[in-house]
Amino acid sequence: DNTGYVSSPTAGTVDGTVYVDVDLDGNYTPGTDTPLSGVTVTITDVNGGVHNVVTNAQGYFSQTVPAGATTVDVVNADLPAGVTLDSGS
Repeated sequence: DNTGYVSSPTAGTVDGTVYVDVDLDGNYTPGTDTPLSGVTVTITDVNGGVHNVVTNAQGYFSQTVPAGATTVDVVNADLPAGVTLDSGS
């Protein structure tokens, strides 16, 4: 159908990398920054569904969620000693 209408997505993917920003540039730099494995990330979707995912060896996490506003929180207790979240993280 080429009527110009596009259906709204019903789901999306939330993903990212949890890491120590060694070079302090605010971006993940492979080979420079330190990825953090085993960190729990809590993702709350638009419907209030809570998804707890754990970062892999590369510090990566991913979760499919319904389309809409979603919040992502790193569980501070899972961070290594001396590591804290920076404001805006």
